[in-house]
Amino acid sequence: MDKSSKPAAFDEHFNWYESSLKAVSESANMFYTCNLAIHGFAKRLSEKEAELLKRRPSVLSVI
Repeated sequence: MDKSSKPAAFDEHFNWYESSLKAVSESANMFYTCNLAIHGFAKRLSEKEAELLKRRPSVLSVI
């Protein structure tokens, strides 16, 4: 996730990640989140969900 793209409405990165996931997936359950060296989260996604997430401007990479 592009840390500089986090909307001010989200006090915590977790809430921003959760909102991003809910936009592409029925479940926003994450395995873990990262906020130190990198900013992001881990979650198993379907191919369609991964493709939708990749298209979000704040997403730097989907692996």
